[in-house]
Amino acid sequence: MKTILKSAALLMFFFAAALSVNAQTIVRKKPVAPQTTAVRPPAPSPKHTWVSDEWKHDPKGYVWKGGHWETPPKDKAFYVKGHWRHVPKGYVWMPGHWK
Repeated sequence: MKTILKSAALLMFFFAAALSVNAQTIVRKKPVAPQTTAVRPPAPSPKHTWVSDEWKHDPKGYVWKGGHWETPPKDKAFYVKGHWRHVPKGYVWMPGHWK
């Protein structure tokens, strides 16, 4: 019984991973970030970390979103900025995340 449950969990994991890969939008040319002069507001608390401006995936493509303050999910966590990853047919945005 345990083997069947482990196999089912593993199959669900790979299925979810395949769906998330297919949900990404590939662009031939990396979009240029808009030139903004937004002022960073003061931190709500000493525990907050600034999360930089970055691209967000939208049903129509990629949209530029401004930065914001976030509380790290755990002590000593740090934010890894998003970046464009080269793939065979162009580029895919890899969103920022906590590590």
